[in-house]
Amino acid sequence: MEDETTALEGGQQWDLAKVGARWQQELERAQRYFRSWHDRCVKIEKIYLDQQSDQTNAAKRRFPMLWANTSVLQPAVYARVPQPVVERRFKDAQPVARIASELVERNLADMGDEADIDSIMRAVRDDFLLCARGTVWLRYEADFEALDMGVQPSDAPANGGLPEGLRSGLPAGLLGGGMGDDGGAPPEVSATASTWSNAKFGLVDRVKTRYGAGTHVVGITLMPTFTSTDAGRTVAGFAVATLWNPVTGTLATVNNSIKASARYAGVIDMVPAFMSDADPTKGPAAELFPLGNVVGHPGNQDGVTTWDTMKLPASVPLGSRIIFEYQPGLWTSRTLIGRADNGDGTADYKVSEIFATNVQDNATLLAHGMNLDTSSYVHPVLHGVLRTVSRIPQSEKLKFYP
Repeated sequence: MEDETTALEGGQQWDLAKVGARWQQELERAQRYFRSWHDRCVKIEKIYLDQQSDQTNAAKRRFPMLWANTSVLQPAVYARVPQPVVERRFKDAQPVARIASELVERNLADMGDEADIDSIMRAVRDDFLLCARGTVWLRYEADFEALDMGVQPSDAPANGGLPEGLRSGLPAGLLGGGMGDDGGAPPEVSATASTWSNAKFGLVDRVKTRYGAGTHVVGITLMPTFTSTDAGRTVAGFAVATLWNPVTGTLATVNNSIKASARYAGVIDMVPAFMSDADPTKGPAAELFPLGNVVGHPGNQDGVTTWDTMKLPASVPLGSRIIFEYQPGLWTSRTLIGRADNGDGTADYKVSEIFATNVQDNATLLAHGMNLDTSSYVHPVLHGVLRTVSRIPQSEKLKFYP
């Protein structure tokens, strides 16, 4: 039987060498055609990035015209992920149709979160504003699994259904340590340790089947999740379920099986570096990251007018998730998304959460180590990441290298 990819009508065959040469010429021609535009875009992006960095240097500070104009246009072009709405065409009393539409709507919303569409669209938006063209690249990767359909299966596709030569396309692999399809616990969060372990091991097996048994795969132990009684402010306020206890719970059994597995070229045990020193069953709370105090107070403090800028010590990193005592015994959080240095040891930070909160003068300022995902603290944020990476021994980091 002739290969459909090389057969023509009349029994003729494609000359793959000529086809490849033709496409190579087309690609090179496209590169020459767009070279001047590409070079101009590189210069524009350099100016844009330089204007951002200039704001941290008082000696070089000047009005960032391009950066300012782009920042004004950004929310007009794209501000947030659109919320999917799936409705029935006919609003009759059909519970199946109603539930089906709700399922589709929820699946679309979840898919947008899992695929991180927001960060992709923000990058495309910025490309469009700076270079007049923003393009999203989509890639579909099929993951086939054998299912018992009660009939005799057909022959398995050659080479796993992949083109020849693709097995060597990924020289090294790294499997993360979170929940979900990156190798962590399945969505239903089973209490059986083997279910968790098999989810990670199955991913390793699929990677090696697809890219070759010699693929350098580095495993990472799973981090626990917590609930908190004080918004993640103190280690004592964290609570860890038996399921997620990294010392005595199901998670400890799972991590031990990961470290003992011969599937990995090496396993980086990230849990000791991640956990708090005060309690090895709990993660890094905000009290581990003191940042000083809020300088003065933001806004006009009338409880009605919202504010989106606050003055903080200039040492606070941009991108931090902060928590501060806005009134005695009361705490609230903000995310820092913009920064303008004042040249006096302070900086004006733009926050993403805009409210009319009344803030006391010189409020105590901390940084979150973990983020709140609906009801649980799941993933580390900036200060939690920096702390964890700095505490991982160099001998562990060397496992990345074959």
